[in-house]
Amino acid sequence: MKSVLKSGDGKSPETAFVVISIDEEYSILRAQALLRVKQALVNHGGSAFDRIEAKKRDSDQLVTLYFNVDRPTAQLERMLQNKQ
Repeated sequence: MKSVLKSGDGKSPETAFVVISIDEEYSILRAQALLRVKQALVNHGGSAFDRIEAKKRDSDQLVTLYFNVDRPTAQLERMLQNKQ
């Protein structure tokens, strides 16, 4: 978790949190007391990002976080290629 938090601030694709598994995204949300409202896969600058809109547990304030998912996406692609 420390390495994810050191990788960026998640406020934009340029400063996205870099994750090696999707579980890390949910760990960050839990640690920041956020509840996922909406999620989308977006491409920006040749990379893939999960854009997660979440709300703070104690208010209706919405927060948008970006997670670079290039590594988990590449791993999934390798697994699918190996099955062919």
